[in-house]
Amino acid sequence: MTRFVLALALLTAFVAPLIAQTATPVQPGTCPTERRVISGSFQPAAGPVKIAFFDADSTLRVAPSGSVSANGPTDVAILPLVAEQLVKLNKDGYLLAIVSNQNGISQGYVTFEAANAALLYTQSQLAKLGVSFHYYDFAERSDENRKPDIGMGKRLADTIKAKLGRDVDWAHTIMVGDSGWKKGKDVEPDGTPGEDFSNADRLFGENLAKRFGGVQFHHPRTFFRWLRHGVRNFPDYQSVRTFVTAHPELDPGVNPPVSK
Repeated sequence: MTRFVLALALLTAFVAPLIAQTATPVQPGTCPTERRVISGSFQPAAGPVKIAFFDADSTLRVAPSGSVSANGPTDVAILPLVAEQLVKLNKDGYLLAIVSNQNGISQGYVTFEAANAALLYTQSQLAKLGVSFHYYDFAERSDENRKPDIGMGKRLADTIKAKLGRDVDWAHTIMVGDSGWKKGKDVEPDGTPGEDFSNADRLFGENLAKRFGGVQFHHPRTFFRWLRHGVRNFPDYQSVRTFVTAHPELDPGVNPPVSK
């Protein structure tokens, strides 16, 4: 019996790593190829469509360059724990949509083409992690499309009606973004003073709710469960690298190295 146990232990020691190396790879997700067009990969179940709206910067990604937003087509790093929750939404039948304020375009910090390409790249990086986004939009100037105004949300609802013949399930629609409670102005539901740069994402969700009903706002630190690891936000790419160094099992695995 002793020899058998020893042999089994040796076999396990050699075979286990091989099994790990040959584990089933993540099935790639899909992403849209054009702004304001619903991806053909979205095949909703019968009934109204549930939307999961997401901000981009400091919610799904940060810029390795240090810019507030991506300043080039591949200036993108995916944030930890994001993909896991997005895959769950895919399985729950949500239409995943990015709605991003990109004022840097009108201010001359980045071109329209580069901002558009960076959002496409963001979605393609997430697709490598098994996430399927279905739609994206961005506001390049201060108009009715810029959050907290609801132009981007209404446009998607109209597109769903026109292209899919469906209504939106507003009662189960969500908005996730890091601009929740503005520093020096807002107070969070638990009484904590606001610490965010803006409140545009929260107000976008609230304004949609006023117009259509439903729509729940979530901050990424709770939605993506960063708080469980003591993280309230990821202010820059170095903070991401510091986090995944401490938690290598949570490294998205698709990001570039930190520039020296």
